[in-house]
Amino acid sequence: MKTSAFRLAVNRPAFYLTLSGFCLFLLLAPLSFSPRPATAQTEDTTATTSSFTPAEARPAPLMVEPARPHVLAAAYYRTGAHLQTTLMFNNKSPQPAEARVSLFSLDGQQLDLAPVTVAANSFSEIDLRAQIGDQEAFHQGSLQVLYHGQDMMMGSQVKIVDKAHSLVFDEQLVEPAAMFASSRLEGVWWLPSPRGEMGLALSNTTGAPLTITARVDGIESLRPERLPLTLSPHETRLFELPRDMNGHHGGTLSRVGGLSLGHTGTPGALLARAFIAEPETGFSSSVQFIDPGNSKSSTLHGAGLRLGRIGGDRLTPVVVARNNGDAETVITGRIPYTTGDGGTSVLTLPEFRLSAGETKQLSLTKAIHSGCN
Repeated sequence: MKTSAFRLAVNRPAFYLTLSGFCLFLLLAPLSFSPRPATAQTEDTTATTSSFTPAEARPAPLMVEPARPHVLAAAYYRTGAHLQTTLMFNNKSPQPAEARVSLFSLDGQQLDLAPVTVAANSFSEIDLRAQIGDQEAFHQGSLQVLYHGQDMMMGSQVKIVDKAHSLVFDEQLVEPAAMFASSRLEGVWWLPSPRGEMGLALSNTTGAPLTITARVDGIESLRPERLPLTLSPHETRLFELPRDMNGHHGGTLSRVGGLSLGHTGTPGALLARAFIAEPETGFSSSVQFIDPGNSKSSTLHGAGLRLGRIGGDRLTPVVVARNNGDAETVITGRIPYTTGDGGTSVLTLPEFRLSAGETKQLSLTKAIHSGCN
């Protein structure tokens, strides 16, 4: 049985969950300007006049954002003989752009790679293992990409592929200074079976020490743990869950759970990424952490929930919700979907409740079967 997983983190006391096969956000903002009034100039007895185009007929001036430095960051990369690790760049500008890559070892040492020039409206990629060579200290750690240009002009992604076990982990680089509004990060996980493994990478993106508190909800037979730890400048720390977050006292990870992180730095000083793997079946997934301080709405949209069959195998949809608030919340949801004959319909999900801090897997299979039959 193949499984399609969709994860989300709840960040408001009450919210509506909307699942759809496609989601588009479009923002239109009018561009306004103040035309200067036409004037007549008079010097002695000689008058000078000039013709002009009415303001309504003149095109609006193009507002060009000045180029400025941008730093994109990823929480973790790893290279090795059995791994293919690629760093990709996407230049959305009509002009060539230069990307400068800095690698940081686990203990915070810095290695600057040769600049990469990305053609206009194009993409490029580099093999990190080939770039690092025999410098053992930099075979794993975090990385940053510096470019000069407009906001969101350059995109970047690091991808780690383990072909022998059919595992793929990827991470889209973010701009810490622009992407985070608070010192809090929240993540939620789902394991395909009790054999699933999970690792966690915490990375300090700054040149100052960082103190972190971590709370894990989802260790069976144990109460949630909250551990303080300190990261040196640009240090990356790796954890194996639940062992390293539970004082080496053992315990078993639940199939679903959540992680809460707080830190003493500025917004964006901490990056986190969790990696889930089940090598026996080739299952792999990355846990993305969100900042609740960036929440703009009580409605969450998710794309990529696949239904039906692929290659004769029935897909099992998985949706996991977590209440990051301090009060009970009520969740409602709907799934717009496309039928076999090309028509569209909407399935309304049963309402359910989540206590403060609770993580729960939504039971979609029964609702989908009853709603589509």
